[in-house]
Amino acid sequence: MDRVVEDVLAKLPKRTPTAAAEDSSYEQEYQQAFTELQREHHKYLGFMDVVTALLLLVETPEERVIKNRSLRVDEA
Repeated sequence: MDRVVEDVLAKLPKRTPTAAAEDSSYEQEYQQAFTELQREHHKYLGFMDVVTALLLLVETPEERVIKNRSLRVDEA
């Protein structure tokens, strides 16, 4: 059994520190987006807020992270 597990682990791609850092970064961005959305859900922003709620145009934390990442400019 140990040999089978070692063979499977040998075939898996190696995780680099960069990949782990990206996962951590994404997790932090997700938590921040979740917090922002929770805060926004408790704010009344006017008529458009009512229309958005009626049409069920609700943004998920994943969508917020993707939107924030697409707006970011990577500095070289």
